[in-house]
Amino acid sequence: MSRPYKEELRRLAEPSYRDFAVRLIPGLPPERMLGVRLPALRKLAREMARADGLEAYRQVGDEYFEEWMLQGMILGCASGSFSQKLPYIREFLPRISNWSVCDSFCAGLKAAGKEPEAAWALIQECLADPRPYFRRFALIMEKCYFLDPEHLPAVLRSAESVGDEDFYVKMGAAWCLAECYALFPDETDACLRGGRLEPQVLRLALQKIRDSRRVDARWQANAREIVNRRNGGRKGPGETT
Repeated sequence: MSRPYKEELRRLAEPSYRDFAVRLIPGLPPERMLGVRLPALRKLAREMARADGLEAYRQVGDEYFEEWMLQGMILGCASGSFSQKLPYIREFLPRISNWSVCDSFCAGLKAAGKEPEAAWALIQECLADPRPYFRRFALIMEKCYFLDPEHLPAVLRSAESVGDEDFYVKMGAAWCLAECYALFPDETDACLRGGRLEPQVLRLALQKIRDSRRVDARWQANAREIVNRRNGGRKGPGETT
């Protein structure tokens, strides 16, 4: 790189974008965000990973939201197998404190798809951890890399395991269920009707399904029927026949 990474972040910062983006992340003080767009962050992460590999991760501080994002992106794009990245992943997980960093990190960990046994073992470990963003990490990793016939029953059980806990864990379960519904509607419909989902998880999942363009008209209607049944036959807001 031609300049230190933090200087580059400040150069890329857009105050107007910061004012918009900070409202999407509850609890993040505005002074902790610079306002750097994701494509620019990914480009910077690739440059740093090309220069210093996985060790670039440890060159990044944690003063700003963009630095947390940069750490996760470097771990995703740096060369190396999932097993080689695992010590860094374990080091990074406790630093995740919002849904945006969590989900971006998961989306970039494409090495998980090439070493599924190691990734699946970490997911099971994180599902058993009480910390909210360990659990959301596990659910989003399942959504990203394990929506296949072999893993589907366990993925659905993961969603059913979410109880009265952090909202962003529930939202992670709901998003995972909506993606399952698009790919495996029969099996996921049975889960939605089975009575084992925490009520807010079910409500959020049904909303995501109804908003999804990946779910066809027949299954959209089926999701509306579940909503109406939950409402005691009354149509919810925006419901039509």
